[in-house]
Amino acid sequence: MSNNADILYQKNGTIYSVPVTVIEIQNGEAGYRKEQLMIENGNITGSQPVESSPEFFVTAGFINCHMHWLMTGSACSFEEMMETVAGKPEQAVEKAISYARSSLKLGITFGIDKGPPGYCGAPVYRGMMDAIAKGEPMTNTIFSTWAFMAPGSFGEPYARMIHSLKEMEIALLELEATGAGVSKFIPESPFLIDKKGYRFVFPGEWFQYARSAARQKNWVFAVHAKGTETLDQCIRVQADCVEHGVQASAEQLRAFQEKNIYLGPTLDGLLCRLEHSRETGQKLEETTYEWEAVCQMVGMASTLNDGRPFTHMLFASDAGSYVTPHASLRELYLMRKMGYEPASVFEAATVNGANCLKRNNMGTVKKGKKADLIFWFENPLELPLEEWEHLENYIAAVILDGNTVVVR
Repeated sequence: MSNNADILYQKNGTIYSVPVTVIEIQNGEAGYRKEQLMIENGNITGSQPVESSPEFFVTAGFINCHMHWLMTGSACSFEEMMETVAGKPEQAVEKAISYARSSLKLGITFGIDKGPPGYCGAPVYRGMMDAIAKGEPMTNTIFSTWAFMAPGSFGEPYARMIHSLKEMEIALLELEATGAGVSKFIPESPFLIDKKGYRFVFPGEWFQYARSAARQKNWVFAVHAKGTETLDQCIRVQADCVEHGVQASAEQLRAFQEKNIYLGPTLDGLLCRLEHSRETGQKLEETTYEWEAVCQMVGMASTLNDGRPFTHMLFASDAGSYVTPHASLRELYLMRKMGYEPASVFEAATVNGANCLKRNNMGTVKKGKKADLIFWFENPLELPLEEWEHLENYIAAVILDGNTVVVR
């Protein structure tokens, strides 16, 4: 961790920022304030206006709502990853921490880990949490220690299989004991080529029980849902966070808004898998269908509300999953390319992430919020589309818990 007097300095026991232009986003609109921020104990405690033209722009840190720290983001098989997580947990901890450090350098100050390969990840997550508690500069995180599924679910060998409601009750208690903040469910079949779709395979009673348990325990209830049937079930139980949503209709997205359900389209993950399929010839029909469907969905979402965008979109890249690298902001570029305006993309990556997490202490640059900040050399909202392919080049510094952890 390094301090840099050009960004933050201390005076009379309080940390001050240099004069900055704060970018505050609400309802897809950006507002600007010229001020110095005051920081104590990792929180923004106040600000004072300035008249000068500040050198830096400041936004809240990014919140990636779909990542997998215990996965490598390569073409490595699930079996190989499971072997490392289960048999070499110390090595797995080192890898996970390295991914979290590299992600922090891109301004990703918080992430939601949606589960490891298999269900032997608890020691690795404990290692990560211990490192964070000791002040290691890395993306803060909450996690689902494993994913839940029923017979017939996608990824069947690699998650916690549930065969009865009683088994569900026990597994949820065990999940709670690991310190999880997310319960991740995969209630859907793999892609069915002949039907160009997916089946919901989780008994409805179990799904409702799991949702109620998550609400009681204050977990984020996250659901892998690509197909129409599963999306309808997510609306029925009022999930917190839906992943992928490739077949989501305009009617379903409006229901998401009404019921306060957030959607992470995982554009980067889906595109990475399509690119890999084109190179190898494997699963090309499936990956082509999913990419074309999600492009159509996000394009439609960008003008859902009489020309205004779907309000509950998230930054959710699927980092770490099969052939999807960690430490990438390409998801934001892809959202922008598909029709989302810059302010709405940043809102998805900050305010919406905090709202999905139900954490009112992050996501904006205001008094009382966590001092998790990105300092920018230029206003990122005014950059041309082609520059969004490498947004990280415009990051001057990253602040985590009130400390300067990255300086360029």
